[in-house]
Amino acid sequence: GLGIDFGIHILERFKEERTAGDDVLEALQKTVQGTGRGNFAGAVTTAMAFGGMILTDFVGIAELGKISGGGILLCMISMILLLPALITVEEKITKPRYLPKQSDRKGRLLEKFFKNYRAIIFVSMVLFVLSLLSLRTVAFDYNLLNLQAHGTEAVKYEMKVIETAGRSAWSVAVLADSLEETRKKHKALEKLSTVGNVESIISTLPEEQEKKIETIKELAPLLSDLEVEPDLVPVSYAGLIKTMKRVRFKLQGKEDKGGVTKARKLAQSFLDESEKVDAEVAEKRLNSFSEKLFADYRGKIADLKKNVSASPVIVEDMPENLRERYISRNRVYLINVYPSVDVWDIDKRNEFVKQLKQVDPNVTGNAIHMFESTRLMKDGYVYG
Repeated sequence: GLGIDFGIHILERFKEERTAGDDVLEALQKTVQGTGRGNFAGAVTTAMAFGGMILTDFVGIAELGKISGGGILLCMISMILLLPALITVEEKITKPRYLPKQSDRKGRLLEKFFKNYRAIIFVSMVLFVLSLLSLRTVAFDYNLLNLQAHGTEAVKYEMKVIETAGRSAWSVAVLADSLEETRKKHKALEKLSTVGNVESIISTLPEEQEKKIETIKELAPLLSDLEVEPDLVPVSYAGLIKTMKRVRFKLQGKEDKGGVTKARKLAQSFLDESEKVDAEVAEKRLNSFSEKLFADYRGKIADLKKNVSASPVIVEDMPENLRERYISRNRVYLINVYPSVDVWDIDKRNEFVKQLKQVDPNVTGNAIHMFESTRLMKDGYVYG
């Protein structure tokens, strides 16, 4: 937007000269002579302002200074050299008519004001002094969300994650060279007050495996004699109804302890519903259910007996896609750390990073990149 100002000055001055009655060549000569110094001075001073950024240590700001400063000068040069030629072509093609400009009161006042340079300097100095009063309220905003358009969907969901999940969507990466180092760092990170969740290959491995395996082995004698009869006894629907009636009878008159009343109501409800069902159909369904139920029992007991001789779960037992998520090809282990605090709050983010670096000074990740980039950006603007 800064580069178009030079063209606006040239076009408006050209129209002014043409309105005064000059031909195209004379109007262009007066335009370039009248606006050239101002455009050149404005371009150079603006480029110098951006050029000051080149001296900063932050590469992003330095490159911004180079691009912006150089771009301003290139825009000024193109406006002085190319725009007059384009105006000449446009005049030959369209042959516009310029009506004499009628002077008005506002125009006369502005013309009179701009001729009084002392008044302009005085007003500018007053405004400059007044602007100094606002310096106390000027602060560096570390929250990059404020740079986004108001109501952006990404910003809404980021804040929603923080409020509902109790953690930020931004994570930090901690690296380890061995499984034991991963385990130590994982446990140390979980103890930090600013950490909400830690994810690594350790999260998928059961804790205290040896102790749990010993407990499982104690079940071996109990499971050895546990069997499910291979042959099923057919279910008698009539016998079931008879049994439920006996249950209802025995529950009558009992004190309401341990849900007796509820059990009595359930028994009565079952008997009421049984009168609505065909006995033969109900008996077939019960036998089918019984067959599936006992088949499931046999499978579960077989699994229990098999797992009595369990061995510790190791990393190699994990699915390949899970291992690739946390372990690189050269055996570097990844630990993802999610903060429990709002990382967009500079004080909380500083504390989060401080605690992380106590565990691993080489911690990296999105949150660290954001922290370091904003810090370098501020230092670049403030200290150069």
